[in-house]
Amino acid sequence: GNVTVRKNIFRGLTDCTHPGTNNSQLFLTGGSGQYSSIQDNTASESCAYWLLGYSSPKTIVENNHISTNIPLPISPKAGNQNWTIRGNHIQGQTTRGAIWIQDFGSMGNIEINFNLIQMSGDSGIALKLLSSDPSGPIYVNRNTFIGHVDADYLKENKGPWTLSKNVIINSSTSSDKITRNGAIVEERLLLINNLNGNLSDNIIDSKGEFTPDYQHLIGAHGHQMGSRPSRPPFNPID
Repeated sequence: GNVTVRKNIFRGLTDCTHPGTNNSQLFLTGGSGQYSSIQDNTASESCAYWLLGYSSPKTIVENNHISTNIPLPISPKAGNQNWTIRGNHIQGQTTRGAIWIQDFGSMGNIEINFNLIQMSGDSGIALKLLSSDPSGPIYVNRNTFIGHVDADYLKENKGPWTLSKNVIINSSTSSDKITRNGAIVEERLLLINNLNGNLSDNIIDSKGEFTPDYQHLIGAHGHQMGSRPSRPPFNPID
């Protein structure tokens, strides 16, 4: 049946002494025909996952605020189709992935958009896409990622993964600020009109919003909505 989880406070999962047991504050185990809505919640103090999803199609994860170094805040893990992860704010530090699409089993048609992810340390991973067989498309559009974006094991029969009009700020040495791990077929990794930089470029302020020199991009790149001030055209780095 349908499940709605809204306006709750999650905290206090502090015992994760049994690895591999999927410790989580919220675990969707799904089933065919289920619709799930996870909205407007606040989460902190988890030693593993906040949200973990298995075989839970047609799920929206929206406007949640997640903080205090949760290792795996949002993670569709296996057999998930038609997820939308939208408008969430994740703060803290994790080297696993603030949004981690683990992609075991048949996964695909996942949309990630209008999220603000702020990692507090240089090694933090804002987004990790990890593929297995088989897998379908993932669309990552209009997010602000302050932290690394990892693409792992993307083969010719997987994806495509499309990243468009995101703001990606990290210390990666690659010009597109995407860290590639394992075999990657570049034709299946579609990077379209993203704005990339380092923290020292002063593109984003401490609130995750555009600094004055970049405010003309509001409503066009990153998570911020609204109209752009009138400024000369700007060509972001692909």
